[in-house]
Amino acid sequence: MQNIKKVVVLMLENRGFDHVMGWLYDKDEDAILNKLPAGDKTKFNGLSTLEDLKSLANPLPSSQNSVIPAKGARAPKSPSFNPGEHFVHIMEQMWGPSDEAIKVLSNSNNDVTHNDKVAYWKDKEKRASLIKQIQKLTRSEQPLMRGYVSDFKDEILHHGIELPENKEHRESTLSEILDTYTRDQLPVLSGLARHYGVSDQWFCSVPSQTNTNRAFSVAGTSRGLVTNSFYDAYRYSKNPEAWAIANKLGGTHTDEMPWFTRSLFSILLDNDPQVDNEPRWKIYWQGNWPLKEMTLGFGGQYHKLMLPYLAESQHSHRFVKINPWDSNNELFRDAREGKLPKLSWIEPKWGGGASWDATMRLVGTDMHPVSDTAVTETFVHELYTALTESPDWEDTLFVITFDENGGTYDHAVPPEAEPSLRDRAPFPFDGDLNNTMDRQTRTQFGYDFKSFGVRVPTLFISPRIEKHTLIRSDKEAPFDHTSIIATLLDWWGVDRREWGL
Repeated sequence: MQNIKKVVVLMLENRGFDHVMGWLYDKDEDAILNKLPAGDKTKFNGLSTLEDLKSLANPLPSSQNSVIPAKGARAPKSPSFNPGEHFVHIMEQMWGPSDEAIKVLSNSNNDVTHNDKVAYWKDKEKRASLIKQIQKLTRSEQPLMRGYVSDFKDEILHHGIELPENKEHRESTLSEILDTYTRDQLPVLSGLARHYGVSDQWFCSVPSQTNTNRAFSVAGTSRGLVTNSFYDAYRYSKNPEAWAIANKLGGTHTDEMPWFTRSLFSILLDNDPQVDNEPRWKIYWQGNWPLKEMTLGFGGQYHKLMLPYLAESQHSHRFVKINPWDSNNELFRDAREGKLPKLSWIEPKWGGGASWDATMRLVGTDMHPVSDTAVTETFVHELYTALTESPDWEDTLFVITFDENGGTYDHAVPPEAEPSLRDRAPFPFDGDLNNTMDRQTRTQFGYDFKSFGVRVPTLFISPRIEKHTLIRSDKEAPFDHTSIIATLLDWWGVDRREWGL
């Protein structure tokens, strides 16, 4: 890192490691890998190196059959229905299917509904008893990561989409959540990962969705936030009627962190108090959040909504909005001309939707389901090409990661994490849209933050990185999104005693 002069960070959306990178290296290629830290002899941890994929089989709901991860996605848009991504869904994907355990606990043989599962996963005491019962039934202390298919079914029905009546077609539809891309199907991301470096030991910070993980990626905490809208940024909207409707829909999916929440950016402001036109860090962004078409006209710049002090006028020159469809946009142009700042933080154009056919489906550069993955691949290719044309390329590090798995597949069990006292809502507490905070722990759903989230792909791209490099932590804890903060602040030369994170 002492040789790196410029860093570019791009965080994409909602793809698990196996879903995107599970077949990156074949078994016979392990010998060619340059493993960091040196001396690590563990094989590449993807699907290709597993001896028996049958051990990963997910049971199909209301069936004696099960399905294993499929090598090769059936389309560039897989999955074609948006899987569940917030806390209760990730819990079900990790620990489920939970139906039998809930029947035992409720002393009932009735069909278990999605609402039944939500009630158990959201409640601190019920969740603890449910996990204990699942551990007893599976004879495993760890989650078996076999609930993806059952949760996918629940989420499809939640979207109001009917499953095919034909048993074969229905099971085929549900099995799509275990589709995994080959490297030929994602040639840009796979090509970069193989030609430079990738980590197969990088986990998102929280087993949940966007805002909590993106908060961890810049602040090292989400202050008790577990699912979107806990600190809804528009709860004091000047448009009460619009807000009332958004409130009924579960909020605007934005979160405004408590005003004194320190972050990577506030520390860099303390150590780079420039107000001129050549700041040493910038945020390049592409689209408003929340998505305007889905939120009654609400919308704004993502990090300015999350960290309100960044919205102060003296920082406006640090934010550059770009048109991702313009090959000569300011980001690509700055890259080609060697005009990028020391740190460039890139927000994607937000996309997604309930299903591929939905009229509200929005096309972004973030790879969020349901998206055509080729759109993101094209954006990454154009950005990479611009960076390689820069006079600074030899001294540049380009990092690509994903905020969370978003319901897509990975088999690795998330390790235990060590929470801090900052992983709580402040006192007195002002927020909590749906009264989901546990007053004792001051966290949403009483979650203890003692587990990392699901593993996600993270790529390291630089001429200074050897081909076929596999990058892992040299400590007991794995890499997660806070590793980006620690690396950047050490690289920036900020004394750790000044971080306050």
